[in-house]
Amino acid sequence: MITTNVPAPCEKKVRTAGKTVPDFMIVLDRSGSMRTTVPAGTLCTDLLTALLDPNCFQVNCASMAWMNTTACGGMMPAGVDRWAPAVTAIKSLTQMFTGKVSFGLTTFPGQGASTVAGGQNGCTPGTLRVPVGPTSAPMIASALDMTQPDGFTPTSGTLEAVLQQIMTKKTSPDAEVPPQFVLLVTDGAPNCIGGNSGMDQQAHQATVRAIDALAMAGVKTFVIGYDASVDANLARQLTEYAQRGGTNNFFAVQDAASLVMKFTEITNVIAECTYTLDKDPADKMYVRVELDKESLKVDDPNGWSISGKTVTLGGAACAKLRDGTKAHTLAVTVECVPVVIN
Repeated sequence: MITTNVPAPCEKKVRTAGKTVPDFMIVLDRSGSMRTTVPAGTLCTDLLTALLDPNCFQVNCASMAWMNTTACGGMMPAGVDRWAPAVTAIKSLTQMFTGKVSFGLTTFPGQGASTVAGGQNGCTPGTLRVPVGPTSAPMIASALDMTQPDGFTPTSGTLEAVLQQIMTKKTSPDAEVPPQFVLLVTDGAPNCIGGNSGMDQQAHQATVRAIDALAMAGVKTFVIGYDASVDANLARQLTEYAQRGGTNNFFAVQDAASLVMKFTEITNVIAECTYTLDKDPADKMYVRVELDKESLKVDDPNGWSISGKTVTLGGAACAKLRDGTKAHTLAVTVECVPVVIN
C-alpha cells in the first residue's frame, strides 16, 4: 500500500508503493438488441408486405432488438450477434487476470426480465450475478452460460444498484476497501425511466447522475460501446458517461477482436497501474507522484490521476511500470505548497 504523510512542519516524507488488487464490477447489457437474428428471405416492416410476400420476414421496429437497426431506418447493422463475442471476451479476460483483479458480474435488465408484458418486465434493473472476488472467473463463466439477451436497457437503475453494492463494503468512513471500478458494456442508449421502454433524455440524465454518484464515491467507470462509431447520438452519450466516470473516453467496438483488445487494455491498466493511499489527500494539487524519481504530471494522459484514495498511472507512465525490465519505485508525497512540474 502507498502511504502518504502531511509533514509537520513540512518535512518531506516519501513512501515506496506497494500493489493492491482492485475490484472490477462488469456491468453487461443483455438487452434484446445484443443479438438480432435475420432469417432466410427478405425483411419487411409492415403487415401488408408480409402478407403479399411469402418470403418476407416481418420486423417489429418497436422492439429493442430492431428499432435502431438499418432495417428500421437506424444506423446499427441488423443480424449481428454482439452477445456471443462479449461472453467469450469476458470469460477469457476474467480467467487471464485471476489474482491480479477481483471481478464481479451484473447483467441488465435483471434475470427474468423480458418484453412479453408490454416492456415493463424488460425494464427491471440489473441483477448481481456474481459478487466481486479474486477467484470468480469460473462462477462468471457459469452465469454467462445461463444468460440470454432479452428486454430493454435500464442503465441508470442498474448503476444505482451497483453503487449500493459497493457502499455496503464501506462499513465506516475509514474502512479499508480496494480500488473500485465499473465496466459498462452496452450496445444502446439507456431507457426504462418509470418502467417506460422508450428512449429519451430523462433516461440519459438519470444515467449521468448514477455515474456521478459512483465518481463521488471514488468509483471510476469505464465504458465499452458496440456500434457507437455508426451512431453519433450514442457516441455522444457514451463519451459523457466516460468523462463523468473519470476515464476520459469510451471504447468503441464492432466485433469480437476489437472487444477483446479494448477489454484487455482496460484490465491491464487497473491490474498494473492502480494503487491505494492510506488516506484521501485533501487536495491533489499538493500531491507529488514520482516514478523512479521522475515527477509525473497530474491529470495528464501520460501521468497520473486520483479518485478518492486510488492513484492511477496512465499512458507512458503505466507502460513503464509494466515493462518488466526492472523493479520500479513509485513514491507519493504530500507537499506544503502546490506541486508545479514544467
